[in-house]
Amino acid sequence: MVTIGKGAKVFSTGFSLKYFVKFEMNSYILVAKMQKLLIQFMSMNVPTMCVMSGDTLAGGLIMSMTHDFRIASEKAKVQLTEFDIGLSFAIPYSKILEHTVGRKSVTMMGERYTAVQAQQEKIVDSVYKDQVECETLI
Repeated sequence: MVTIGKGAKVFSTGFSLKYFVKFEMNSYILVAKMQKLLIQFMSMNVPTMCVMSGDTLAGGLIMSMTHDFRIASEKAKVQLTEFDIGLSFAIPYSKILEHTVGRKSVTMMGERYTAVQAQQEKIVDSVYKDQVECETLI
């Protein structure tokens, strides 16, 4: 199964902090729904791949980490922006990241990485230059 972001600007879960605050959504409900979705990705009986077609930040990065393989556009940047705004990190999310990249690397993910740097840190498996190379990797 391949998850591909729509467009080339951002790979996102669609979460909006502005919307969340405006409507005072219950954070426990949101975390539970997201956790259920992430568990579904991690429990699939087929290999999964995430195509990070653009900047992959916050929840988009966490979701990408639930896939077996991750490829990123050479123009993409990756970062856990939660650290920038002082949000606490839900335990299920940190466990997903620890399992994928290791405990030490999770704290480093508050930095913004280029796709090549993310590959060096083993956050992504491969970096592609164009659509043809992306399709070849898939």
